[in-house]
Amino acid sequence: MHRLIIYFGLIFFSHFAFSALTFIDSSLEQNTSNYTLNGTTLVIYGGTAGGDTGGDCPSTSGTCNSCIDGGRGDCNFKRISPGQVLNLQFTSSENISGQGFIKNADGVVASVTTTIFSAGSTVTINSVTWGDLCSKIISGNSNTDCSGSGTGTFSIGIQSSVDTNTTDQVDFTVHIVPAATASAGCSPNDLGLAQFTAFPGDEKVYFPQSTNPGVTEPLEFCSTGPTTTGQAYDALVAFYSEESLADVDVESESVEINLTGTFGSTDDSTLQVDEAFIDGLTNEKPYFTRLAIQDLAGNIFSLLPSEENPSNCISNISKDSATDDIFNCPYSTLPLAVAGLLEDDVNCFIATATYGSSMDKKVKDFRKFRSEVLLKSEWGTWLVRKYYKWGSYLSVYIAHSPTLKLISRTLLYPVWLFTIISLKFGFLFSFFAFSLVFFSLIFGLFYFTNKQRRISA
Repeated sequence: MHRLIIYFGLIFFSHFAFSALTFIDSSLEQNTSNYTLNGTTLVIYGGTAGGDTGGDCPSTSGTCNSCIDGGRGDCNFKRISPGQVLNLQFTSSENISGQGFIKNADGVVASVTTTIFSAGSTVTINSVTWGDLCSKIISGNSNTDCSGSGTGTFSIGIQSSVDTNTTDQVDFTVHIVPAATASAGCSPNDLGLAQFTAFPGDEKVYFPQSTNPGVTEPLEFCSTGPTTTGQAYDALVAFYSEESLADVDVESESVEINLTGTFGSTDDSTLQVDEAFIDGLTNEKPYFTRLAIQDLAGNIFSLLPSEENPSNCISNISKDSATDDIFNCPYSTLPLAVAGLLEDDVNCFIATATYGSSMDKKVKDFRKFRSEVLLKSEWGTWLVRKYYKWGSYLSVYIAHSPTLKLISRTLLYPVWLFTIISLKFGFLFSFFAFSLVFFSLIFGLFYFTNKQRRISA
């Protein structure tokens, strides 16, 4: 009796204890658009943006790059192809014998020759294509070109013979994901990027969100998030060129910018950009940028700006354009050794020393004026450089002298008023208003002095 219990117990656990298999990351990296692997929980994404005849697509071995033909349309650096062999590899911690397989509820999709696998040996399923998986997922088991979207659950493992007892197996999920239908500027379906502005940093171009002080056109997403599985926003891709804005497309040099948080159904309040900048650039050299969204399946879409010559920049803006035109275009800028909006860039030296804190409201207003007004012109950039060169020395004396702090506060007050009016109504309005007040005071002083002289005479 005891032997029978042990015998049936061994059969039970050999059939249901499927924990010995381990996927090999390198095979997943080469053959999928993206994947997540936590222990034995595997989720695979197959992105299909860009068409199967663009770039170096289609491919039968590994993913292909549908972005290398350029342009400003949707694409994927690691697009899947229907005929691409999906070489999935795994190992087992046990000595097992049988036939390797991939199957779903309908039966075996692919298998390998029956053999004996020793513990730790690599098992490769190399007879299944993405088209085979797509046919089990999309359009009633008939879609082998992987057009459309869908999700399927498959098992991979070892069994003693086809469709018979399973020796060892583990389940995994496959998502086939096209690019979301989105247009830059949130039209027509309110998906994608709404706007962004490129700001100068020290050997960087920076894309601040609205959480940063002094940003009037921050990086913003449209108000509606995607609903298709796998189309969730995973990263931004910043494309850039040193030549011109027209030269920037999906084949240009690029940097992936990670996103954190989640996209709500009505807003993007928890979706944050992680370290949103292009690094390693040359100061005082113009750079031109476009941003796009990348989803979990690697699809790149909603390139902004989508036009070759956007209306908020001068036509054919390039490295030969005037510096003011480069700064006035939201998609181009010049990195500067003393500029930027990064969080550690809080040193308005004299103002900080005067008001005692870099977070004082007036200090924030001065930083905002610097970033939004001064750094948008050549003369303003020159003025900022001189201030950073000499301001730090003067701030040392102010910070340790109550008398100098009082004098500095008095002198900075009209400058702060000028700053506030410039930010609210524009620099020219503020300049003419203060010039009118200044010359009125000079005229009044001159008139009063002459009047007193006549009375004395």
